[in-house]
Amino acid sequence: MVTEFYEAVFKRRSVRCFREEPVPEEALNRILEATRWAPSAGNAQPWHFVVVTEVDVKREIAEICTEYGRKQWEEFPPEVARYLAARGGSWDKSTMAKIPVLVAVCYELPKRMRHELVLGSVWAAIENLLLAATAEGLGSCIYTL
Repeated sequence: MVTEFYEAVFKRRSVRCFREEPVPEEALNRILEATRWAPSAGNAQPWHFVVVTEVDVKREIAEICTEYGRKQWEEFPPEVARYLAARGGSWDKSTMAKIPVLVAVCYELPKRMRHELVLGSVWAAIENLLLAATAEGLGSCIYTL
């Protein structure tokens, strides 16, 4: 069991080219359950996980992400934008539509809790998600907004 954990940690990569075959429901449920067990500040569990498998919905999300990303790039200093563009920039819309499962990780900022505590909790959950996907033999990648 211990070696399996380290294997998942060292094997995990950001994958940007995915197979289009569906993720088995049992595997997805195990991944989400592992994600839910992440530690959180004050046990607030401020996260929500939205699982999207419908191609049309993924295309809509891709449109929103692309437009949002375009606006962010306009605010970057020119040298940063050139550097990112040279490295391949962001995913294009067609890539996101081909992902078998998109898990949108959202959060609420509970009253009287500092934003950085909530973000730390959410990132712990995301790491659980990434490691669980790796343990299931699946690729994953973070796309931040």
